[in-house]
Amino acid sequence: MARVNAQDQLDRVMRESADSRAENRSLKSENDRLRNQLDRVNQDLAEARGRITDLQSQYSSTSLRLNETSSKVAEMERLDREKQQAEAGRRDFAALQAGSSGDYHGEAERQRFIATLPDSFFVPSLTTLHVRSKSKMDALGSVIAAHLDAGLSIEGHTDARPNADGFALARAQAVADYLAALGVSRASIKVESRGATVPISTRKTLAARAMNRRVDLVFVGPQ
Repeated sequence: MARVNAQDQLDRVMRESADSRAENRSLKSENDRLRNQLDRVNQDLAEARGRITDLQSQYSSTSLRLNETSSKVAEMERLDREKQQAEAGRRDFAALQAGSSGDYHGEAERQRFIATLPDSFFVPSLTTLHVRSKSKMDALGSVIAAHLDAGLSIEGHTDARPNADGFALARAQAVADYLAALGVSRASIKVESRGATVPISTRKTLAARAMNRRVDLVFVGPQ
């Protein structure tokens, strides 16, 4: 009887051992399957990261090209605006020159011209403007006020006389004051005296001396 029980126990132990080995094999197989699945997931993840990196690189490259294109477009637009402004400035300056040269002696060179107010615009031997020059001064002032972008220097000239600088400056200032009263900005006017240093004629006749008594309006346009 004892031998039978021992045999039964041995058989049970053997069966349990066999079952354990079978379970271990099943667990190992499942573990291998899960490990293979994890490897595939890791591989897919690595490939996805690679694609993301490629897309990020493509995006950066595209963004860089877009920025470069935008910069070039902005630069072209800026140059075009500057060109249009320069052309408008030249047209405006040409209109100023045309409007101010009809009744006055003037000389022009490229973007600079001079309109000369002769001695007859002033009261003889005085620095005040003559009333008979009013209509011409009004017309000149209207033209200048409509073209404020041009630089304007008012230069007084006179013949050889005591206090030539002061006399020439006073006449130039009288012209500047008259133009300012017509709406020309004082900030755009530069008043200077050349005294008797830049004569038109060196002759001693009354006509020659009168020619030297003048006020030059020097206009400088956009370069």
